[in-house]
Amino acid sequence: MPKVFTATTISPISKTASPATWSECRPISLCIVTNKICTKLMTIRLGRILPKVLSLLQSGFVLGRLLSDNVLLAQELIHSFESLRPKANVVFKIDMAKVYDRISWDSFIRFAAERFPTVLDLLGG
Repeated sequence: MPKVFTATTISPISKTASPATWSECRPISLCIVTNKICTKLMTIRLGRILPKVLSLLQSGFVLGRLLSDNVLLAQELIHSFESLRPKANVVFKIDMAKVYDRISWDSFIRFAAERFPTVLDLLGG
């Protein structure tokens, strides 16, 4: 597709009266109508294909599936772990938006491998 159709201007809209950081703004994309039409067509086509390709466990950004389903699944898993081993359980909750760029994944995996090898085996690592 030619660049003129896909050109987009991103403008910040303030969430507060006087934002001091980018996290206090929400971005809005300003694009031409042709871009919106093409994007909608691709979305419709992908919407027919993705349910056949994605895992049933994938719930984020999938029509008809809720992220809250994963919260319930996590609660059920934790309850099952507690039933099997009442004293030796560990759960990591990582806010990906906050730590993705800050965490050293190599260090985290080494730490997890040393302290919780069974967990990594269960995850296929």
